[in-house]
Amino acid sequence: MIPTLIFSIVAYCCALAICHELIKINSTLICKTPFTTENIKRMQKISAYLFIISAYVFTKDWLKFKSHIFTYNFNKDGLITDSECLIFILLGLFVLILANIFKTAVKIKNENDLTI
Repeated sequence: MIPTLIFSIVAYCCALAICHELIKINSTLICKTPFTTENIKRMQKISAYLFIISAYVFTKDWLKFKSHIFTYNFNKDGLITDSECLIFILLGLFVLILANIFKTAVKIKNENDLTI
């Protein structure tokens, strides 16, 4: 019980940290300077936080459901799934890919700044 509580507190702190990093990224968008190495680091932090949250969701589901974590069922309402942790894993991977795109954009921007 106590480890689950601590793990859930860590996951909620990660969610708050994601919001904080997104606010910082948004402020660079408002200033029209989004292609910075700080934003790349922020995105990498966000992806790490998302992976921690996915571990929390996986552990919570495993403790609750045990044998059917990754089940997919169809009924009259459509697809029902118990694999919410995959959503956070996919989001984390998407943010990592976006960070690599930003890294390439920063490199191109720095090369263009050196040309006349």
